[in-house]
Order: sequence, then structure tokens, then C-alpha cells
Amino acid sequence: MRIRIEHILLGSGLLLSAIGFTFCHMLASPRPSYSSMGNVAIFFVGMLVPITGVIVYGWVKVLGSAFYLRWKKGLLVLLPIHIVGAVWWQIYSLDGYRDMLGENYEAFYGSMDAGDEQYILDITQGFHNQMNSQFFNLNTWLAYVSMTLWVALMISVVMKLRKVT
Repeated sequence: MRIRIEHILLGSGLLLSAIGFTFCHMLASPRPSYSSMGNVAIFFVGMLVPITGVIVYGWVKVLGSAFYLRWKKGLLVLLPIHIVGAVWWQIYSLDGYRDMLGENYEAFYGSMDAGDEQYILDITQGFHNQMNSQFFNLNTWLAYVSMTLWVALMISVVMKLRKVT
């Protein structure tokens, strides 16, 4: 079996995205009163756009193999289910993350009032440093991979339909 350029592109894109997700996840600190240089993960999100293009291109090229031809229809159904389940899990885990931040805040300062609860709610909405652990973890990376594979499947289906008509 010869390694082709699309396999190298696909593997490189998946590896770069995994490294980026891991690095951004490590930037999050659940401890109060940390020093921050801003959210460095914003730069990774910008780099994720071309990486996504490379991954989708690699998937489209790899999907022509006999193995994927047998599994195409099943993947078209299973991947959206996985993506929706992963998003649901992230929404569910965000509540647990807010509780953990509240416990850490209370342990650090000794008490917590309504203003502190609002502060925790504020830093866990949007693209704040505290949210890196929620945006960039194994679950979201797997959902990202599923999304790129599903987009590639949809592209290959459209390309096949255009050839037929």
C-alpha cells in the first residue's frame, strides 16, 4: 500500500487540529485570580479555518476507497447523530463546569454572593479564557472530526449526483 498525498494531508490536518485543541484546552485555568495574556485560543480558531479545508479535502479524496463506499449511507445518518449528541453533552457539561468554578471561587475567597455567581455566568458565556476547556476538549475535537467527515461525505454525494445528471 502506497501512502498518497491525500492521506498525508488528512493525517497532518487531524494531527494539527488535535494539537491545537489540546493546547487551547490546557490554557484554561479553573482557579480564580489567574494572570492572563488574553485568549490565545483566538489565534488557533483563525488557523482552524484552513486546517478544516485541508481535512475536508483529504476526506473527500479518501472517501473514494472501497471501504468507505460500503459505509457511506450509514455514516450520513450516524455522523449527524454523533454531532448533535456531542453538542448536547457540551451544553450539559457546561452546568457542571459552572458549579466547579463556583466551588473553586468559594474555596479561594471563602464565600460567594450573587455578584460572584453573575461573574461566573459572565465568564462562561462567549469566548473567554475560562471557556477554553469547554470549547477545546476531546468531545469537541471528536465532534469537529465528525463534522469534517460529514461535510466531505455531503460534498462527495453532491459530486456524484452532478456526474450522474
